Amino acid sequence: MGDGVFARLLAAIDNFTAVPSTFIDGGDHVVVLGRYGGTMKNGGAPLDSPFCHVYRFHGDKAVMFQQYTDTAQWTRLMT
Repeated sequence: MGDGVFARLLAAIDNFTAVPSTFIDGGDHVVVLGRYGGTMKNGGAPLDSPFCHVYRFHGDKAVMFQQYTDTAQWTRLMT
């Protein structure tokens, strides 16, 4: 994602949440499943979208992050 994308998303959503439900320990990789929530400022539509976050660690430091979510839903809500 480009610079500032998270700031733009947060500016468009009231009461944004990212609630993890499952943590999967894969050694140097950790997978986190959960749901994003909130209310869109442009019309009040609810956001309820699943996510999968994949982290890779080197020692105790996260060195890689990938996010998977329903991008079609986000596009509909953001436009």
